[in-house]
Amino acid sequence: MKQSKYSIFDYWRTKISQNETFWSGLFENQPISRDSVIISPVILNSYSNQAEVAWAVYPNVKSVIGFLKFIYLPTAFIGLIQQETEYLYYFQEDLDDVLDEYKEKYPEKMDLITKMEHFYYNLEELWEKDDAACLEELKQWTTGFNENWEESIGVSLTFHIFRSPKEAADFIVKTYEEDLGIESLEDDIGLTKNEFLQLASNDIYQNDFLKRKFTDILTNRLKVAF
Repeated sequence: MKQSKYSIFDYWRTKISQNETFWSGLFENQPISRDSVIISPVILNSYSNQAEVAWAVYPNVKSVIGFLKFIYLPTAFIGLIQQETEYLYYFQEDLDDVLDEYKEKYPEKMDLITKMEHFYYNLEELWEKDDAACLEELKQWTTGFNENWEESIGVSLTFHIFRSPKEAADFIVKTYEEDLGIESLEDDIGLTKNEFLQLASNDIYQNDFLKRKFTDILTNRLKVAF
């Protein structure tokens, strides 16, 4: 299988030098399409003062894996280990090498580092999958990842992915209904629940205005960490 450009360190380093947007908005400024993957990366770490709650649209599943490997996991894991750190974001070519160094430096955190390695290595295995299998297994990966940090005190790490605007909208509506009430969602986004769900229907793929409106809601109006 041909190597994905998103698996190459230099690709991401170039994007950083170009001030690319990673955590929110449209990655590479590519509008929503049927291949897009919508992500909600959250890092709330009271010890490192990292606070990232965002929504972004990535062009395909392999681009999401690249973001996870080179940016999200290094930022989340290094902040967990070092805690008091001068940086809020990290970019690493070989996170496994960093974790190996941490084993010697922080032997008391061996269980935590081993758990980090588990998620990192399992993510690496997805590069060889075709896009359909990759997306399905990545969803399973995120489910396990999110569950493993639920009991962490002072830290919240979650990473949700959605295959379509409709899947993301259904999740958002359900979360607001359970946590804040649907009225809060409607106040935040300026649409009724039904209008929002209709906006995220399959019609969105043929309408540039609807794409821009949905992206604006994701990136600028939602006020709940998922």
